[in-house]
Amino acid sequence: MTTVKINFEDQTVFISMDILNNSWNLGIFLDGIFVRNIHQKPNPHIIAQFLHHHYPEANYVAAYGTRKFGVWIQRQLKPLGIACHIINPADIPKSQKDILQKIDPRDACNVGLRL
Repeated sequence: MTTVKINFEDQTVFISMDILNNSWNLGIFLDGIFVRNIHQKPNPHIIAQFLHHHYPEANYVAAYGTRKFGVWIQRQLKPLGIACHIINPADIPKSQKDILQKIDPRDACNVGLRL
């Protein structure tokens, strides 16, 4: 039986992050298309491990809006090979539905719209 190895060389995987105290919601985008949502523990190493396993050889660019969480996440992602942008939360697009119904996966996707 032949094994097929997927290679994402020369492609960019965008990760939009909704940062919470106890968990992070990640929206994964490939070629501008939403691929999946991931709910995980708040740890940059887990993100890096997931990306390198599922999207090998890709370029990784993450973004998140911050208020009280600051830049420590960006500082930890950079040495792991993930470029990271911090976005002003006021610049993240929101609809009336987003305001009335707080759903974390939708919040992660909204950050992705800003990438």
